[in-house]
Amino acid sequence: MIRETGAIQLSYPPGRPRTVRTMASITKVKNRLKRRKVVSSRKLSAELDISRTSVRRILKNDLGCRAYKKIVEPLLTDAHKAERKKFANWIRNNFRKEQRIS
Repeated sequence: MIRETGAIQLSYPPGRPRTVRTMASITKVKNRLKRRKVVSSRKLSAELDISRTSVRRILKNDLGCRAYKKIVEPLLTDAHKAERKKFANWIRNNFRKEQRIS
């Protein structure tokens, strides 16, 4: 390569060629996500007939998607806030810094 062109530029990347994570499969996953926003990687792999790990690699590395789970936070009412404040004041009044609750 160096003797022929005088440069280290490779015409193709070294290593084993990609068989599953090709541009075609990446566009399939991207189009499926455009149609249905909420879908699991397991269901995607079953629908597109691609392994789960390949789908996860496509989602993470190629499309920049991150895994997450929605967390439902409880609603704090004014009564809850008053109870919390009352408990905090009770702790502050009844315990010193040296004492521990066990």
